[in-house]
Amino acid sequence: MNCEDALKRLFEVVDKEVTQADKDEILKHLEHCRHCMSRFEFEEVFKTFVSEKACIDCDSEKLKNKILLKLDQSRGSSR
Repeated sequence: MNCEDALKRLFEVVDKEVTQADKDEILKHLEHCRHCMSRFEFEEVFKTFVSEKACIDCDSEKLKNKILLKLDQSRGSSR
């Protein structure tokens, strides 16, 4: 599996929408590719953050600001 294929299927793994065999193949690539693994880790953390912070009666502006802050922090730590 190459990077393009792994990144195309990344969200399926994050969303747990792949078979175990496909997941194993993608994870095998991620173990050997730092770039793809970094993207996978970011997407997992981001999904968890949004899931934990999302609620029906939340102040959408406050949520937006928190998301933007986390993105800025993530960008700063990857440099």
